[in-house]
Amino acid sequence: MAMSRNHCLLSRSVLAAVLAASGQSLAAGGAELGVRVSALHAATHSQGIGLIVRWPMSQGYFAMASLDRQHYERGDSALSMPPAELRSTVVGAAFGREQRSNSLLQSWFWSWGLSAGFPTTGRNESAIADSLFTTATEIHLTASLGVSTKLSDNWTLTGTARLERHFVEWRLTAADGSLLGRKEALTASGLSLAVNYKF
Repeated sequence: MAMSRNHCLLSRSVLAAVLAASGQSLAAGGAELGVRVSALHAATHSQGIGLIVRWPMSQGYFAMASLDRQHYERGDSALSMPPAELRSTVVGAAFGREQRSNSLLQSWFWSWGLSAGFPTTGRNESAIADSLFTTATEIHLTASLGVSTKLSDNWTLTGTARLERHFVEWRLTAADGSLLGRKEALTASGLSLAVNYKF
């Protein structure tokens, strides 16, 4: 009987802790939906626009999902790889934490993210006749640091500095199939600006 009572008390304690954690998460605010524009620089500049969804967790932590469409030119003169026009759909997820500043209108945050990019090639400026530039699915690792400013009860403006490591598979091949150039990784850095609505 005593053991059953202890189990009952333990179950109530666990339930109370879960409800308290849920209450803290709800108190932190609802989910946010945002539209962002981005500018990154690696070998050349790239621009993008996308959607982000952020879910608050307890103690300031949050999870985020993103969908971006990027347009850029990539090449590497050291590898005799000419600029090529690329468009990429990037799907990502991130985890981070937000900290309130002394001002009630501002907060800062950090996050780590993992994304997959699905590029398609366009213009190829190679001077080598019949050469072919190809790509494959890319993996992006991202570290971000940003500031969020409250515009109203539901709207915020967010500026973010981003550092990314891209694992890519760029290949330039000749008409006979011989490999002329190859790129496997690069580092990109830049900024993004987002307008978010909190539900």
